[in-house]
Amino acid sequence: MMRFFLLLAFLLSVSLSYADTLYLNMGRGFSPLVADGSGILCNTSCHEKTFPIPFALSGRSFSLSMRLANKHGVADFSYAIECEEGSKSKVVNPAWGLRLCGRDGELTISFHPEVAHDILGGEGVNLRLNVESGDSIILSSVIKKHFSALGSNLLHLEIRGEEWMLDFGNDSRLNKFSFSLPLQEMTPESVQLILQPGAMIDLSWLSIATPEEICSPEVMEVMTIADILENSADPICGLWELYDFTIQDDLLSIPSKLRIALLPDGDDGYSLYYVGGYKAGTPWKPGMKKGRLCPSSFRDIYDVVWMDASMNGMSEGITATTAEYPIIALQFTPQSSLLRFRRVEEQVRRKTLTP
Repeated sequence: MMRFFLLLAFLLSVSLSYADTLYLNMGRGFSPLVADGSGILCNTSCHEKTFPIPFALSGRSFSLSMRLANKHGVADFSYAIECEEGSKSKVVNPAWGLRLCGRDGELTISFHPEVAHDILGGEGVNLRLNVESGDSIILSSVIKKHFSALGSNLLHLEIRGEEWMLDFGNDSRLNKFSFSLPLQEMTPESVQLILQPGAMIDLSWLSIATPEEICSPEVMEVMTIADILENSADPICGLWELYDFTIQDDLLSIPSKLRIALLPDGDDGYSLYYVGGYKAGTPWKPGMKKGRLCPSSFRDIYDVVWMDASMNGMSEGITATTAEYPIIALQFTPQSSLLRFRRVEEQVRRKTLTP
């Protein structure tokens, strides 16, 4: 029976690994964008300035994330620019954004500061999000909350065929947008950051990846997971709960009571299934596959593929170590985050997995 469940788990496993990835962060790998590696992108000219991202897109499925701060995000404040002939001028509300380029067209996503007036007569800052394809405006929306005008914000863009999903904000309550674009109108092959005259952004990090397959996680019945755990003598195969953590990245969005099950995948690694911890209303349900632990060339260390709270695959710079068993530590190096899981005792495990 045990062999049957292991074989079933192996046959059902779906690779969440990425075919190609790029990760750039301040002080490491920024040379393709900024010569001094500072992460500061600035446009003091009177023409739009572009910063190509050194990554070739293939097809219509990819994921892009970055954390940045708009240093010139004060609405209606004047910023100096200089044209080629030496004349100086000033601009207000300089925009920044992304441009996706393909043989069949371009798509521009831009953010424009705007003055916001409250009912008491005070002033603040809103952001206008524009999504344009050629001469057509696909989406125009005002962002009024969950972002910082001058501070750090997170941007996440994901494309799945004709569906485009954009998240933007400064905490776990991101502003979410989505739109559709027919395949024949735009197949992106490259992406670049764009700065309008007077714009300045501080780019902390940027990652982009083309997955082999983007899909919702597979699901295994919780009782099937319980049966596999009950019959396994593997010390890693078991139920694990979050013991402590350090999180520096909103994309992870880890619940404090997260529980996972690790099951052998038949290839010296382990499939990782979500068991509980997320609040009601989230897309995560018990039994969904949340990642994999893949053996590396080092003892007690595994390469990790992880699905974040939004069900986006992550694999760059993520490792797990079992050297402190019964503690398993997951290190997310690009996100400067650490998760430590503790093995759950058998009595608690039975109670957790029994309906």
